[in-house]
Amino acid sequence: MQRSLRDQRNRSLIRSYSFCFQIFYASKFETLNSLSICRAFTGLIESLLVLLGFQDELAKEDPFILTIKRGILCMQREEYDKAELILHTALKMAQDLMHEKAITYIFALLANNSFEKKDYKKAENLYKVVMSRVLANGAQENDESIIEMSLKLAKIYSERNENVNAEHGFKFCLSHQEKRIKDIDVKSELTKEEENSLALYGMITDWYSKHLLKIGDKENSLKHANIAYDISVNVNGIQHPQTITLLNDIGSIHFAMHHFEQSIEYFQKAVRLGILANSDNLATFYHNLGIAYLQVMKKHLAHSACLRSLELATESENIDGINKAKECLAETDKLKV
Repeated sequence: MQRSLRDQRNRSLIRSYSFCFQIFYASKFETLNSLSICRAFTGLIESLLVLLGFQDELAKEDPFILTIKRGILCMQREEYDKAELILHTALKMAQDLMHEKAITYIFALLANNSFEKKDYKKAENLYKVVMSRVLANGAQENDESIIEMSLKLAKIYSERNENVNAEHGFKFCLSHQEKRIKDIDVKSELTKEEENSLALYGMITDWYSKHLLKIGDKENSLKHANIAYDISVNVNGIQHPQTITLLNDIGSIHFAMHHFEQSIEYFQKAVRLGILANSDNLATFYHNLGIAYLQVMKKHLAHSACLRSLELATESENIDGINKAKECLAETDKLKV
């Protein structure tokens, strides 16, 4: 089953920690043109750099600040090799300035860049450098910046099939974040800090669910996916792209468990909400719905869903989606009812 067109992380789970390790996550969910990306992130980046003590440099568009901005924009454009070169230039400038907070911040950007590039060995080493610097600066192991980097390390270990390390990392993150959110009343108006803490917990449960499904623990994968969904509803709302993606993920887990009728219910809901939200992942949702219909011998419905998936994938020039939709249609042609 296709879980989504991208490995979605939670992904509009923007938080503002000491060095904002996750500030680049939102664009994976939002359909933004390049101008709106520049506007949104320029404001956020400038706020962070003020916190780091660069008010004067910002006022005169200092080359150091411009270098950091250019590196970040390259990351947004998924030009990861270019971003790395630019950020290393910024790192050298920060080291020349002997600005320790800026050095840590740029190391964090480099770690995130390697993580998004899937250069997991480099990302692992960089996250460990950043964690060491943050802890040496007085942070505790339960600080949310440490939890977030620990989560990314757990994800790296999962990707490399180092399951013992991955399990230890995910449980470390869950344990600390569960304690932090246990007294939050999700039915009341949330403070920004509470939203951030819940969002991080949601990302932990989402990624842990994916890891558990990968190693075959479907029951616990479903349990944690449902937790992530509930959190996303409370923090983001029912029509948010992350919430809709999680519906698709829950449907995929039910499919893997051969709960085909339940999977159809979740895929149908993902399609309905995806239409309302104009989701970029509609082709995926329709494809998964079509495959689920095939399992319960509903040929006409399967054909209709797979055909719509093909139309949407063709419109967006999604080659992988086109191929999967064509495979789905071929399977419907073989079905005898």
